[in-house]
Amino acid sequence: MRYVHAIILTIILLIGNTLTTVIVPSEVKPSSSSDEKLKSLVTTITQRIVEAVTGESIGKCIIDSFHKSEAFFGFSGKYTIYYIDANVFCNTHAFKVEMTVLNNSTVYFILRPPVFLNESSPIQLDSSLLRGVLRIANAWYDVFKGDYLVNAIKTLERYVMEYNELRNVTVELDNTIMSILVIKSIAGWMDAVAIRWMFKINNTPTYYLEMPWDFSIVVVPQGFVIEIYDNRRVVRIKQVDINISKDKAIEIAQPKAEEYAKQRSVEIIESNATLYYVRDVYGVRGDELDMYPCWVVMFLFNETLKDEDMNLYEIGYVVYVLADNGEILNQHRISDLWLNLELPPESGELTLGKPSLLSGSSLVHIMRIAIIVAIIASVIISLLLVARRRKTSHGVSNH
Repeated sequence: MRYVHAIILTIILLIGNTLTTVIVPSEVKPSSSSDEKLKSLVTTITQRIVEAVTGESIGKCIIDSFHKSEAFFGFSGKYTIYYIDANVFCNTHAFKVEMTVLNNSTVYFILRPPVFLNESSPIQLDSSLLRGVLRIANAWYDVFKGDYLVNAIKTLERYVMEYNELRNVTVELDNTIMSILVIKSIAGWMDAVAIRWMFKINNTPTYYLEMPWDFSIVVVPQGFVIEIYDNRRVVRIKQVDINISKDKAIEIAQPKAEEYAKQRSVEIIESNATLYYVRDVYGVRGDELDMYPCWVVMFLFNETLKDEDMNLYEIGYVVYVLADNGEILNQHRISDLWLNLELPPESGELTLGKPSLLSGSSLVHIMRIAIIVAIIASVIISLLLVARRRKTSHGVSNH
């Protein structure tokens, strides 16, 4: 059963992290000139990352096998998302590569050996890993550029220079929030590190319904697995005036939450609203890749509800209120599955000058941290045990 659970989590996070909501798969023959560009991109990224980690020149990488499938992105079908699977040879090293491309932007990339490596790895689970991730981030920047990547690199460089400690910590520098999460597994097997970055706009953090971090690098040292998510590359930030106050947003959202609570025979005991830039998942304002400032209004219930059909627990309701005109962008229940996706920290929570363990007094915040550790560990294990499902997938936006 734990393998089934891991597979489900992998599908949710891997499909969700590439910003996909509704997918209608179809096979694509890898014969066009665009495929040649994708092959070149696969070999270039692989070469840059392997050289960044090992510090050795490996020469030109060669594609051994290549497969591409495509799907419609979102509910409108306006965009196409491509899934790439390839086997790559670099000198005497063999790697399996998976890459996701949305709207001509690479949003997901994973590099791993064809079989799990129990032998010595060029990556070690100590402070040197931070410099390894720094080199990986620089390699990614060399291929794709982007000011936000400059900020990510600068924040990690600053942390390494001042502290260089591999531990669970969230730090903030200027408009960049960086989180380091160390996942320790049983007997040190398959330990992992996730370093995630969020880039604020006008002092307001971004928030993706599927994955809260703009950019992240996950490393499994023992297996030499490197996983990169780059949500920020594909979205468009929309600058609008903030006309709705926090209290007004709660007032707008309250009837929706109360209506749902009444249906479920529970009471609302707590409410709060935080301002984020949120992706327009359903295209309410026209485009699913646009992000707007939005009040994320959370309501907690006086008891936990079990959903037997979905095998999850409901603890509240959330309503997304657009900060410029008060329109409701989205709404759904808060379940333990949704909390697994982990809301990002509030603006100004920590600064780089005084890094500390990520902490919080609310029960919900503690639940987020505890669950996300288990989720990431399950996902990493499943990545090495199962192939990503292509044929049938479903959206996760309404959990």
